[in-house]
Amino acid sequence: METAAVRLFKEIAKELGHTFVLEPYYNQAGYIENAQKRRIYFRNNTLDVNTYGAVKIAKDKEYCRYFLRKFGFTTAHGTSFFNERLNNVLSEKRTVDYGYDFARKIGFPVVVKPNNSSQGRYVFKAYTKQEFYTYSQLVLTKTPVAVVEQWYPYCDVRIVVFDGKIYAAYMRKPLSVVGNEIDTLRVLLEKKAHAIVEEKNLHTTPKLWEDVRILEKLKHEGRALDSIPAVGKKIVLLENANLSAGGKAVDVTDTIHRSYRAIAAEVTKSLNLRIAGIDILAKDITKSAEYVVLEVNGSLGLENYMRLSTRAYQRT
Repeated sequence: METAAVRLFKEIAKELGHTFVLEPYYNQAGYIENAQKRRIYFRNNTLDVNTYGAVKIAKDKEYCRYFLRKFGFTTAHGTSFFNERLNNVLSEKRTVDYGYDFARKIGFPVVVKPNNSSQGRYVFKAYTKQEFYTYSQLVLTKTPVAVVEQWYPYCDVRIVVFDGKIYAAYMRKPLSVVGNEIDTLRVLLEKKAHAIVEEKNLHTTPKLWEDVRILEKLKHEGRALDSIPAVGKKIVLLENANLSAGGKAVDVTDTIHRSYRAIAAEVTKSLNLRIAGIDILAKDITKSAEYVVLEVNGSLGLENYMRLSTRAYQRT
């Protein structure tokens, strides 16, 4: 089944008089070719317009943080630490204890996450020493480098930049369910999972009721999967607001303050990216206020934003 992004690429190619080629079995990958035989490849909703090195720097949260600070941007206060295997071959040892010392100094709660993962995978919010060590070990079984960062209770906004122009901005809200005084949290999660499949045309159903991040958050709040929330009670299930993790998007392209537009454009330019999704945490998105650049996505997909409305689709 063709995704909304693939259909959009096909429409653009037709309007420009370019050749559009789509791999016929999965309908997810292909290229657009102009009259000069120059091709731009895509896979699902990602285009190959950025250079390889720039994308790799953006994906590595620690490298990206270093360069952004060097260029004068405010970034999330954090550091990295390594698993045992990597520490054994490095001269500078950064163990989980090193990460905990940093967390203790900046103050709990803190965020623990992989250094080079995307889509909010294995992102945890730790309130205590025990939680920090538990989550760190979970992360380090999936990746050799983990990151610990200060927690910011700000609005989470992604700003999409292409060749210096702001094309979209949307505020992201984390996965949640609303109680009806009948269904347990497990049933509500099952219903939410099926809704995500329908909305995003997924081939498999995400097992939200087995997601360790959700289970840990429920445990921290004293809830269980067999709990029955009251009517209208909103239960936030994840700390991170990634749309790929079931979060919701609110289009703020027309209302976000110009200062954040300028920051996003400059961040993209400074990392030598043509297209990027700049994730900013801002205290107030409608005026110039406290903010941090959280992450930069150089391989972003736009499909979640495109689903918001006809206008969002046309703007994309």
